Amino acid sequence: MIYLDAFTVTETEKKLWTPLTAKTQVHYKEAGNVGITLFSLPGRWMKRPDKLPARMEKAAAGRARGGELWLSGELRRLLKWQMPLPEMEWLREIRAGQPLCAQMILILPDFGRDQEWRELEEETAFLEEFLQGDYDGLNGLLVVSKALEGCGSRSLFLEDRIPYFRRIYQETGLVAVCAGSLREDMRPGEARSSPFSAGGAGAPAGEARRLPRTGTLCIDMRRGCRVPFRGLPAGTRYLDMTSEPDKERILRAKRKDVRYMSALNVLDTYVRNGYNTSGIRENNRPETDAYKTSGKRKDERHGRKEKYPDI
Repeated sequence: MIYLDAFTVTETEKKLWTPLTAKTQVHYKEAGNVGITLFSLPGRWMKRPDKLPARMEKAAAGRARGGELWLSGELRRLLKWQMPLPEMEWLREIRAGQPLCAQMILILPDFGRDQEWRELEEETAFLEEFLQGDYDGLNGLLVVSKALEGCGSRSLFLEDRIPYFRRIYQETGLVAVCAGSLREDMRPGEARSSPFSAGGAGAPAGEARRLPRTGTLCIDMRRGCRVPFRGLPAGTRYLDMTSEPDKERILRAKRKDVRYMSALNVLDTYVRNGYNTSGIRENNRPETDAYKTSGKRKDERHGRKEKYPDI
């Protein structure tokens, strides 16, 4: 069982006052292997944002289950909250909910090691825990490593260097490639080849497998990394575990064929499916430059250039 601690505000905007005796309401519900604790905060707490974190911590004391944290849209804006990278159990849960794809790109976190081999060791331990043997059906695995960043076109075939991937290759024939970045020598709009195909960043000559050119899942787990929009195969599903709004804006502007989804989007769905959140104070969508509170898209009046000023 994994847990989610969710915080929202139940007071509607039409209500002009809140009783001083109003307290946090707590609800718990299980759906499959996920347990969701929902904390409904009194609306009057929103008037003192400086005291809100301490009040939330006190309200959750003894009742929160230490799971992943989720905040409603109003709380995100009020506290300027940015969701951190989920814990490993939630990373696996979110990945398990994605459609099966023949190819996978993993952009690994930055573990901050100053030596390449130490960074690779950390990445290998992380990958082994993340995959847990769930690589059946994969025809290609490309690992984007911080250790090889800035090394140009250099890449490593992990089965040659790391026993874990050597065992995978011997058992399944799956070729795992480690590189510092995705290929970016293709222009948007042109026919894109897979980064796993022979002649690209894929298998060595003589060992290349005939791989499909569609059905790619890219999982981004590195905060602040540059979105490799040119190197993504056509029709890629981009799962952003860092939930950074800038990545979504870039992909929607540069690659309309790529389907973006963030970990925060997935947690939103868990909370909506677990509870009827139609009565919460505001929509859970984070307010960004692309949206106004009224719900009307900004670019309908001012154009895309103002919606994405930095692109």
